[in-house]
Parts: sequence; C-alpha cells; structure tokens
Amino acid sequence: MSPSASAIAGGRRRVGLFQPLALYLSCAQALCILAATWFVRTNAAPTATPTPTGVAPSPSPTASLPGGNTGGDDDDDGVDWVVQLTIPLISAIVGYGTNVAALKMTFFPLEFIGCCKPYLGWQGIIPRKAKKMAEKSVDMITTHLISIQEVFSRIDPVRFAQEMEPAMNRLLPDLADELGRKFAPEIWEDLGEEERGVMLEGLREMAGEAVHAVMEDVKNNIEDVFDIKEMVVSALVRDKMLLNNIFLQCGADEFIFIERSGFVFGFLFGVVQSVVWYFYSEWWVLPACGFVVGYLTNYLALKVIFEPVEPKRICCFTLHGLFMKRQPEVSVLFAQIIAKEVLNAKNMLHAILSGPRTEQLFDIVATHTKRTIDIYVAKDDGGVDGLIEEHEMDYVKQDICNGILSKLSEYVADVTPYTDEALQVEKTLREKMTALPCKDFEVLLHGVFQEDEILLILIGAFLGLGVGALQIAWA
Repeated sequence: MSPSASAIAGGRRRVGLFQPLALYLSCAQALCILAATWFVRTNAAPTATPTPTGVAPSPSPTASLPGGNTGGDDDDDGVDWVVQLTIPLISAIVGYGTNVAALKMTFFPLEFIGCCKPYLGWQGIIPRKAKKMAEKSVDMITTHLISIQEVFSRIDPVRFAQEMEPAMNRLLPDLADELGRKFAPEIWEDLGEEERGVMLEGLREMAGEAVHAVMEDVKNNIEDVFDIKEMVVSALVRDKMLLNNIFLQCGADEFIFIERSGFVFGFLFGVVQSVVWYFYSEWWVLPACGFVVGYLTNYLALKVIFEPVEPKRICCFTLHGLFMKRQPEVSVLFAQIIAKEVLNAKNMLHAILSGPRTEQLFDIVATHTKRTIDIYVAKDDGGVDGLIEEHEMDYVKQDICNGILSKLSEYVADVTPYTDEALQVEKTLREKMTALPCKDFEVLLHGVFQEDEILLILIGAFLGLGVGALQIAWA
C-alpha cells in the first residue's frame, strides 16, 4: 500500500472511531475532572488542632491573606497547598477535555438532535452549514485548482465512441426491432436475417458517428450541459459525512494537535489560575478561569495550525503553521478524496444526464442523431429505401432519439473507466494544489470554515465555564 493510501486508510479508521466514542469520552472527561476535584477536597481537609483548656485560640494567620484562604494542615501560612498545586493539573484536564469535546461538537451529530430547532439541541457546526461550506468549497476548487472546460477537453471523441460500442450493440437490435414492427411491420417480418444484419451494421456505424459528434459538441460546450456547483453541493448536502471526511482526513494530524495542546496550554494557564486563586478565591474565579482556559486553548491551537502562513525565520528557528507545512501531503489526500468521492466520472456523467441542464444535452443528442440519420438514409447503405415512408421519417427520428436518451443512464458504466482515465481529475488537483502559493493554499481549506471557527472557540470556552461551575458545585 502506498504512503498516501495508508494515510487515507488511517484517516478513515480515525473518522470511524470518532463519532461513536464522542459521548463516552466527553462523559469520561467530566468524571475525571470531578474525581480530581473530589480527591483534592478530600485530601486537603484541614486538621483541627486541640486548644489547651483556658487558653484563648490565636487568630488565624490567614485572616489577613487576600482571598481568605483558610486551608492547609501543617502550613504556617494557612495556604492549602494541595489545592494550589493541583489547580494546574485540573486546568490541563479541562483544556484537553474542552478541546476534544469542541471538536466532536464541530462535526457531530450529523443531524439536529433536540427540540424546537435550532434553539434546544445541537447539530455539528459543519453539518449544519453543509450547503454554505459546500458552495465555498466548489468555488475554491474551480477558482484555484480545476477548469471543467480544460478537464473535459482531454476526452477523445473517437475513443469515447469506441467505449460506447458494447452499449450500442446491446441497444440497437431491440430498438431496430421495435421501430420495424411499429412503422413497417409487414416489410420487417419479411426481411431475412442477412438483410436485418446489413441494416444493423449500418445502424451501428450511424450510432458511432452520432456518439462521436455528440461528444465533440459536449466537450466543447461542457459548461452548457454540466453544472458542477449544483452537483457538488447536492452531493455534500445529501451526504454530510462526506463533507466531514474531507476535513477529518485532511486535518487528522492537526486535530490530534488541538486535543493534545489543550492539555499543555491548560496546564500553563492553570499555573496562572493557581496564583489568582491564592490571592483571590471568590466563588466565580474557577468558572471564569475555566472559560478563559477553554477559549484560549482552542484559539491558540488554531493559530499555531494556520499561522504563520508563510515561513518566518527567527534566529535559528523557522516558524510555519503546522497545516501549512503539510501542503504536499494534504494535497495528495485532498485530491484522492475529491476525485474518488465527488468529482469522479460516474457522478459527473449522471449529473450531465439528470442535472438541471439536461435539456441542453438532449438537444445536442437529438440534433446530431437526426443529422446522422439523414446522412445514413441518403446513402441508403442499409437498404432502408422503401422500408419506411418518407412522411414517417420524422417520427422515426424522434423515436430513435427517445430510445437512445432513455437508455443512456444505463450505459454510463461502459464509459466510466475511460472517462476517469481521460479526465485525470486526481492528478490535476494534486499538482495544482501542491504548486499553490502558501496564502492560496491556506484560503483553500481554512477559508471554507474560517468565519465559523469562532463557534469552535466559544464551544471550548463555555464547556470550560461549565466545568468550572461543576467544580464549585461539587466543592
């Protein structure tokens, strides 16, 4: 297995595990935080010191300390050092937990869960804005990476007609029999096998010329018959997990960094929180610090991932966004996902045959089919003279067009392998994406959800606030 294939397989395994474990991990994180708080409270209980009879108790040495800290067993200053020293650890757990939960809530659930939509419940940020993000994605792709006109110009009409031959061979005998019985039943019945064979051979030649002419016209006017934006947006809105996978697989390493960095950043902020708590231990300090920790851990993680956009040399170090460093690797993953799951020949041919611009395609097919029939009849190579009355030819042409159009979608599979080979979508995407300037590469993926990333940050912030409130309630 190639490195890129292994990367995709690994990404899919991570994605597959991501959703079902989300709720369990979030619950486990909350339990760990509460357990840590309980441990701190249990092990930090002050020990009462007996007062000799007749001796007045001395004033507490902590009475004058800011914040009124009163714990502390054997500490002369009355500070509860167990509490103080475990605050950074709990803050680290909060930072990790809120980052993990925020990521889960960014992608899941795929559909709204709750009531009174959208007020009481939740739907993942990306699935909720699937249409908007899909529209942005296709705009980015068609602006920076791929030209549909250029891609379809690679199709060879002669080779395409050859690939369609097996389909035409299956279609034409039944179509010829149907038309013969409808327009000239007696003459058709009297034709021998040899005469019918000659006629079918002429029809096959006619079909090959028609397919060639149609494909030449279609590839030169592809934007008249194919709406790529409608196809991609419909596909990603219909399959929200596919949209999720584009982000989850391309950014798998960065999401792991976000989770783990939450622990590190949370610990560092916890040191500051511990100092604040030492001097000012009001009830609202823990929830407020939880909010700040949740907000800043997500904010800093996103900054480190995407900034600096361009490499910056500082002394002996080169600073560059983590995601930006992986441009070649991400380009391979992105190209493979889009080419395999979205812009593949099967999807595009079906969109051309059944999309909003199908009428234009049918007009092209009808025009070239009728023109080819006229040439065929004029040559009279198939012995058609006298078989069908002249005044009925228009009906025959229309029935042939209808018969071909009604069967086209069934024969897409015959030309799909060649079309994929000719279009070279994956190769084009990979090469164009790898060669993008850093600022354009950053916009390509980050720009799709950049205006909504504040929601990811706020989710972490409010989860941190909630954990801080739970700490106070438990205490």
